[in-house]
Amino acid sequence: MTDGRPYRDCSPGSDCQAPPGCSNQGFNTWGSLGSTSSYRYDSICASCRANSANTATVNNVTVHSIGFGPVDTDLEANQTLTGIASCGNGSYYYSSNASELSEIYESIANEISTFSKRAQTVEVLGNYQKSILYHDSYIEMNYSHTIESPKFGEIAIDFESEKFENCSPIVNIPSQVRVIESKVTSYSSDYWTDILRINNNLVFNLSKYVINYSLLGDPFTISIPPEDIISGSNALYLKTGDSPANNTGCSKNNSMIYTALVDASLSYGGVFPNAEGCKWNIEIEPGGMNMTNFIPQDYSGLKLCNYTNNTVGYDINDAYDSAVIDLLNKLDFDDDHRINVNFNDNDIILAISTVEHVPYMWGPTLVEILIWQ
Repeated sequence: MTDGRPYRDCSPGSDCQAPPGCSNQGFNTWGSLGSTSSYRYDSICASCRANSANTATVNNVTVHSIGFGPVDTDLEANQTLTGIASCGNGSYYYSSNASELSEIYESIANEISTFSKRAQTVEVLGNYQKSILYHDSYIEMNYSHTIESPKFGEIAIDFESEKFENCSPIVNIPSQVRVIESKVTSYSSDYWTDILRINNNLVFNLSKYVINYSLLGDPFTISIPPEDIISGSNALYLKTGDSPANNTGCSKNNSMIYTALVDASLSYGGVFPNAEGCKWNIEIEPGGMNMTNFIPQDYSGLKLCNYTNNTVGYDINDAYDSAVIDLLNKLDFDDDHRINVNFNDNDIILAISTVEHVPYMWGPTLVEILIWQ
């Protein structure tokens, strides 16, 4: 934007002389319009070079000129700004007040309607409208849950599979659990997650909704119906694409996350001579990390019990220890002496009944025999 009159005058041979390629623009006669003709030539030629209508390098830049102030009554200002817009394949605007000036810039922005796109990366210039997402906006849907409700003693545990090494991973589900919710993460980057199958069942197909993927967003996670998941090996197929015909592979950072119900209750155990407790060292997976728990929580003794991949040791004559080892075995789904649940001392409730003043159950037993003769 300018008033049409620059502050600096250019003359032939000076450092701001117009570059080659402007000789046919009609403004190449130095001094024909007085002392201002040289800077008129320089500014108009710069516009021609940007648009490259007559130069070797094609820049294809559209140049608009905007005059602010009484430029409509100034011959040289009008000629300069008109020449800039004409050689730059743009438009010439002028205004004498700020309100009109704002409308001019908005009009130019609305004329620029082109955008560049590569996959999901889009850069838009102009011709846009503001939208509002209200705080009470929502999408309503009806959903019928088909999974049986938790039974007595069942607890919900979240699991995550190993990272997928390829687009067709195998996910093993322990036989001791009952899956109630499951989803697959898909880091599709600039592309779209368009296909998910499990055990040859089609779970998701983006092309069923639209052929032009750019009209839709991309799901970061895809839910899997629990009834499609089986105990043991589950074969998945996950891929991304730019269109139904263009396969772009998949990410190796994907995984399957699921919630399953586990029966974590135990029936009453046997009768034991002791009920002291222990300081437990327990290994969990994945990762092979160890956690330390005092069971019961107020245990302050020196006895150490282990449930790890390398060592399993506890007091077989202690009621607390026997109950804990039974529970850990139940939470160890693959029998590798690593449990699949992380818990603390407060998460375990053990009911111990102590009965005193009863005959000793572990002998020897004294029997008195009276013989009448």
